[in-house]
Amino acid sequence: MCIVLFYSFGNVIKTSGAFGREDQRKSFCSCSCEDERRSTTDITEYYVEFKPSNELNVRRQALKTTFLSWFTGSCKVSYERAIFSRQTMEFTAGYIGFGHDKFNNNPTGFTARYAHKFILYGNHIRPLNGFYLRPEVIFSHFHYDTNFFERELSKMGDAVFTVGYQHAIHRFVADVFFGGGYAFGKEADTHYEHGFMLWNFFKRYHKHIGMTFGIKFGVSF
Repeated sequence: MCIVLFYSFGNVIKTSGAFGREDQRKSFCSCSCEDERRSTTDITEYYVEFKPSNELNVRRQALKTTFLSWFTGSCKVSYERAIFSRQTMEFTAGYIGFGHDKFNNNPTGFTARYAHKFILYGNHIRPLNGFYLRPEVIFSHFHYDTNFFERELSKMGDAVFTVGYQHAIHRFVADVFFGGGYAFGKEADTHYEHGFMLWNFFKRYHKHIGMTFGIKFGVSF
């Protein structure tokens, strides 16, 4: 009888030990899998954060055209490039005399502008996307017909500060902006300088206040 009791008690101990070892193995495997998943996540986040942009297919450049300029007598093309974190530079060149002649004064000339953009909310994955602040310098030079059937020269500059938003996800780019600043030079009698216009609102005209507004569409690469 004693032998039977000792034998049964020994089996219980062995069984308990086996279950204990099994629980330990399961706990160890669970911890190992969890640690492995965390490690993989950390490595992935680190890899995305510090991986070279060319391997992540980050598009740091864009070509755009000013959509509204086609309806006011000029064609403008812009090139933008990300140069620092949340900063880009943009060059615009335009030919005056192409598109719809809104004022029927047959303008011919050119316009150019440079802008340095500070993106307020952005990341290194989409460096061209987001709301921004942008100081900008604009210059226009063109001849046009006056009401006296003569050709006149307009040569104006404008130092403006613009705000806007650029949608640059995947390859499509859409840019909307507006702003104003100090204008100088010899103005056109229409007060429109193919890149900005002089203040002529509420029955008040100010030669030295230049306003700009635009919508640009393009592609990033």
